[in-house]
Amino acid sequence: AIERFDVPLPIRVESTWPVIAGLFWVGIHRLLVMKAEAGTPRHLFPDDFDYPDSMVNLPWYAETWALWVALLVIVFGGYMIRKSRNSY
Repeated sequence: AIERFDVPLPIRVESTWPVIAGLFWVGIHRLLVMKAEAGTPRHLFPDDFDYPDSMVNLPWYAETWALWVALLVIVFGGYMIRKSRNSY
């Protein structure tokens, strides 16, 4: 109904797909972290001094920096692709 009266919508799939892909990556990264945490032994240390699970060394792809780097690459790369395709 809004487009019928020539009012453009600011949020469209064509303009937000990099953000949607980035959010999809956040979900995939969370699954990778859960899989990596499930593969680590829970009792690496004696029972009288138990460390929290956050101190267990995780693979590089399950680290927080990998989440942010990949998210920025996906979002900025997606907008660069969109910009280059719209410039023709």
